[in-house]
Amino acid sequence: MMDNKNGGGQYSMENVIGCEYNMDNGYVEVYYSDGNIL
Repeated sequence: MMDNKNGGGQYSMENVIGCEYNMDNGYVEVYYSDGNIL
């Protein structure tokens, strides 16, 4: 998951509203249309 900074990979772009890579904390927040954050 850490390598999917472009929001691609196994995630379907249709279900992803936006992908933000937090450089400070070193984690990726992926927002889905249902409101879940991985």
